[in-house]
Amino acid sequence: MVDKETRLIKKIKKGNHQAFKKLYDRFADYSLRTAFAITKNQSDASDIVQETFIRVYRNIDSYDMSRII
Repeated sequence: MVDKETRLIKKIKKGNHQAFKKLYDRFADYSLRTAFAITKNQSDASDIVQETFIRVYRNIDSYDMSRII
């Protein structure tokens, strides 16, 4: 599993938008469930997940690849 994420992140860092979509598709549902469990509000949970993935996209270049476990 970690190898898949590593490859996706490397592709995203090179500007591959399809790789970012794959990363989003892989983690969006889990992220939404987690945010909903915390907020108990579907709208807030959706906003949180959207903002999170926007931040990931904007800051992917500064992601430290050595932190992948």
